[in-house]
Amino acid sequence: MKNYIKDIYLLIIFLFAAMACSDNEELIKKDEPGEVIPPVVVEPVTVLDEHFDDKNKYLTSGGQPFPSSFSNGYFERVVSDEVIQGLSLKVFLTQCQLEPDAPGVSVNGTTTSDGRILLDANTGAIETGLLGSVSKVSLVAANASANNTGTKVVLMIKAKGGNWEVYAKSPVLSGTNAYEWVLDRKIMKYPIYVKVVADEAASSTALAIYDFSLEGTLCESPVDPGPSPENTLFNEGFYNDGEGIKIFKASDGSAFPGGTWNTKDGHFERTIGEQTLKVQLHGCRIDYTENRISIYGESTSKGRLQIGTGGGYIEFPVLGSISKISLALSAGTAGDVATRALIQYRDKGTTDWKDLAMSEDITANSPMKWVLNDVSANPVAIRIMQDPAITKGNSLAIYDLVIEGVTDLLPEEAVDITLMDERFRDLAIYVVTETGQAPDRYTFYEKLHYDRVVEGRTLRTKIYQGRVQNTTQPPANANGATQGRLLLKNFADGGALETPIFGRVKSIVVKIIAADTGQKSKAILQTKGVGDEEWTDYAVTDEVDETTVLSWELENVSDEPVALRIIQHPDYTHNMGIYNLTIEGTLY
Repeated sequence: MKNYIKDIYLLIIFLFAAMACSDNEELIKKDEPGEVIPPVVVEPVTVLDEHFDDKNKYLTSGGQPFPSSFSNGYFERVVSDEVIQGLSLKVFLTQCQLEPDAPGVSVNGTTTSDGRILLDANTGAIETGLLGSVSKVSLVAANASANNTGTKVVLMIKAKGGNWEVYAKSPVLSGTNAYEWVLDRKIMKYPIYVKVVADEAASSTALAIYDFSLEGTLCESPVDPGPSPENTLFNEGFYNDGEGIKIFKASDGSAFPGGTWNTKDGHFERTIGEQTLKVQLHGCRIDYTENRISIYGESTSKGRLQIGTGGGYIEFPVLGSISKISLALSAGTAGDVATRALIQYRDKGTTDWKDLAMSEDITANSPMKWVLNDVSANPVAIRIMQDPAITKGNSLAIYDLVIEGVTDLLPEEAVDITLMDERFRDLAIYVVTETGQAPDRYTFYEKLHYDRVVEGRTLRTKIYQGRVQNTTQPPANANGATQGRLLLKNFADGGALETPIFGRVKSIVVKIIAADTGQKSKAILQTKGVGDEEWTDYAVTDEVDETTVLSWELENVSDEPVALRIIQHPDYTHNMGIYNLTIEGTLY
């Protein structure tokens, strides 16, 4: 009978402890009118008792032995209280340096254990997983350097699903004199996370911590849940098993190749409700079958996106609001070569990108999971890139990219810009595709190309059977043409100028002339949509001769994404000249 009563009592304790870890349930339950049953009190236990004296107990975020330099990592402790038994609690280390052989320090007549951990003054942190409650935090702290007299210890707390808040600050630490800081009042009776950092405003060197302990109760939900299906707009693992699970395309509509750096821009689309959201890729590489990596003991999905130096990025369209951005980050170069991620935003209706947040240093040995909450309540676009300060020697690897929020009810109307404004007078920008060399102005080449960067995007135009006459002047009847022209062979011989795909083509102005004495020409503008195999005739000019330049002006060419091609009409067998080419519209 006594055992039966004990089992019932333990069951009641368990039920009330579970209520403490719930997001919405009340702590006080009414059994019947007029009678209030108070919650069962679970006695606090020692959750953490760290002396930082055994390097084998600490790992980098990638699961490697913790180095003798500042790094990101974690450790796990198996703890129990009256209700929860054998819980594996993770504690995360950000920009910390472990010194297990550091001698103990004297404070208040006693000496700490040997071993200490250093926290970077600006970015260092010790952060617990979710706890049911916290009743006491105790630590011994000191400046890591005798030259610094301004360090403070800061204790921060965060409710489940909330933001970090400063709970308390220690007095200013004096020199390298140790200070014992004890907070023994009930810090929080609800589920919270706890973080210890240095006071950034007051510190210029590392903070040293000895003998760190924490008392409280446990919670069955040690980490926040994953993406919420109802507001997850993107959940990208960049994995493709060859069966089209995810569709990544290059700007010309072909498949975005895997495992190699792509010279083409790319994109992929996600349909949310009735909206199709297009994500742009620039200067990227997708490793579709890259093996998972371990971060703080948890494995990512397969596949990753790499962003190189020189302006590469992944750009998301304008969203109505963004509540959370979560991504797993590593470096593309093995070992301890560091990189950083930069997230930028652009307000709806503007073209200016502004910095939102910069990650800490990341290496392949110390990857990290980066989470930003409450990103924007207003409509913004998001762009993620490698820190532009890193100009060589590494790339940024992204796994498991999640964006939570809502779509914009009124999608952003793209603003028409100048997509192309060519004068054919600078030979240096043109490349002979076969050799990679610059052309001369006397030779027809089977294939040339040139690149223009428009709003951070590289647009490549191809020329077939063409010759760039950069010094040629237009005739007296120029009609606005200027020095420099492109000479194309006739259609039968393959002469053509082809643009990349544009999002919308608002207008085209091009100057056309017959290039051979006594001959006539007509030009044809053709279009080709995304996924189309054939070119379609859109318009044809009147006949022109070699004495007068025709200014050909077309408006509202296409509201749908198309590539453009200019050729000579097949009925004309001589060469045709193009002096100027201006295209306005939107990027694809």
